[in-house]
Amino acid sequence: MIRFFKNIFFVFSLSNLRVLEVRENLLKILPDSLVQLLKLESLDLGSNVIEHLPNNIGYLQSLKELWLDSNELVELPNDIGKLKRLQCLDISENKLTNLPNEIGDLESLTNFELSSNQIEQLPLTIGKLKQRLLILKINSNSLIKLCEEIGQCLGLTELILTENTLSELPKTIGNLKNLTNLNIDRNQLTYLPVEVKNYFPYLIINLSF
Repeated sequence: MIRFFKNIFFVFSLSNLRVLEVRENLLKILPDSLVQLLKLESLDLGSNVIEHLPNNIGYLQSLKELWLDSNELVELPNDIGKLKRLQCLDISENKLTNLPNEIGDLESLTNFELSSNQIEQLPLTIGKLKQRLLILKINSNSLIKLCEEIGQCLGLTELILTENTLSELPKTIGNLKNLTNLNIDRNQLTYLPVEVKNYFPYLIINLSF
């Protein structure tokens, strides 16, 4: 693992790297050579000042974990959908307002964290994640509506929606039979759909205003 060095750009020529951690530096721009790390499985770029990812980040075909939390990202490249082995994606605490439809192509994704952004809605392609996705955290965003396609994510066990502007939940949320933790604190909900109420015995539901 590599941490703390003055000129980090030489690192991106180390073609045998499997784990790279450059958290808590002052990185703003990533070199194009990043995508040459074809054996990379875990990449931690959290707590920097990164504004953009390389458009061809999909070349990192071995990547399983990608940590981008606490940066200055305003968008994700469409190419991110090519990361077919990616299991964990953390893009929390950025400046994202939307997500590319290609998010639905992340067929191995199990843990998706996007709290503390400015996202108003999830792409409809979220439903393509189906049985794989286990944890989805989208708290502290600007979510005004939760798409019905969320009900296709049948593998979900944890869904965190705290601190958004949701006024209702889709009925399809009742399809999420594996859900054990649903947190909907601090939204604008005035009622819960019957499909949610029927699962009170099985769910930990946090609901406050």
